[in-house]
Amino acid sequence: MSSLVLPLSFVTIEDISRNHNSTRTKLMASGERLMASQGVQGVSVEAIARDAGQANNAAVNYHFGDRDKLVQAIWKIREEAIDQDRATRLEKIDELGLGDDLEAVAEVLLAPVANQVDRAGSQSYARFRIQYIVATSLDQHFALPTRPGYMAIFERLHRIAGLDREDLLQRLSPFNLGFLAALIDFDNRTNQNLPTSSLEAVLRSAILILKAGLAVPH
Repeated sequence: MSSLVLPLSFVTIEDISRNHNSTRTKLMASGERLMASQGVQGVSVEAIARDAGQANNAAVNYHFGDRDKLVQAIWKIREEAIDQDRATRLEKIDELGLGDDLEAVAEVLLAPVANQVDRAGSQSYARFRIQYIVATSLDQHFALPTRPGYMAIFERLHRIAGLDREDLLQRLSPFNLGFLAALIDFDNRTNQNLPTSSLEAVLRSAILILKAGLAVPH
């Protein structure tokens, strides 16, 4: 395949949240964007509150308890959206008769991550996500998947690629970090008006790299 099977469908935290105008949603959106650019620990909760338009500097503590719980809330809402997108896309490629096509399944794995943008269309969640993974225990990120959508894709790749689960896990985990780095590089080049491929092209390249990586003999 030379193009994506399914189009990208960008979503913001506001899109995902059931109440996109709520103070909690505004704090999560501001927190994600500021933490993405300044570091998870590099921005104060007061700055997040101000960016979200809150007069009360203690708004983060009031609505979430503390910074760590805000970070967890951002992670949770984004990861649930990614997993639901994966499950939906997996159903669609099955309907198209592409459920055993490695490139199509790889697209289902990766596209939902690229879909997570902020209001400016930037890849703030990719920046946030890679910092979160590095800052927390890597064991949980290099463990077998538990979310339903990811589990279904993992089992599909296990069957198609003919790799045992532990080997597949060892190949996917560092690749996922590399894909986040590719999204961030795309974002940097776009924001600096430097020559760059389209996001679709970046995604297609990642799909082919993953396909090649899964084909290498153990």
